[in-house]
Amino acid sequence: RILTTTFVMLLFTTLSFTQKQIGYKTPHENLQKLIDAPTTPYVSLDPKGEWMLQMVNPGMPSITEVSQPELRIAGLRINPATNNRSRVVHTTGLKLTNMLNGKDQEITGLPEKPLMRNFMWSPNGEYIAFTNTTQNGMELWVLDVNKKKAKKLSEANVNATLGGRPMI
Repeated sequence: RILTTTFVMLLFTTLSFTQKQIGYKTPHENLQKLIDAPTTPYVSLDPKGEWMLQMVNPGMPSITEVSQPELRIAGLRINPATNNRSRVVHTTGLKLTNMLNGKDQEITGLPEKPLMRNFMWSPNGEYIAFTNTTQNGMELWVLDVNKKKAKKLSEANVNATLGGRPMI
């Protein structure tokens, strides 16, 4: 027994000395590009089928987003700073495509550092409502499809903790 215990202790001691002490290592540049590549855009068609909204999403959330505090209440994970669910996918870019001629249209007036979601077409297809998440909360925005221009409608006081349609 003493011999077995001594052997096991020597084995663990030897293994602990043979392991190199290394710090954080970044992956190879090609692998990093693959991980950081944006995903295929989500698309949404207007009610008439004339316009397609392309929503560009980043490949992975930033460490800033992932490290935000969250409350776990009744199965929900809520970011208390933004009154929004935590761990959600945000859109960082928008593009409109005319379905009749296939041409992409750039949109002006979007938020400076967009973290958009909750997109909803108006029944006539002329407007798209969406929210933008800031450090202090969520703002309500509207996109005029004919003018290709977005405009902020509210300060950061939108509540979307339960999902579905946000409430002011």
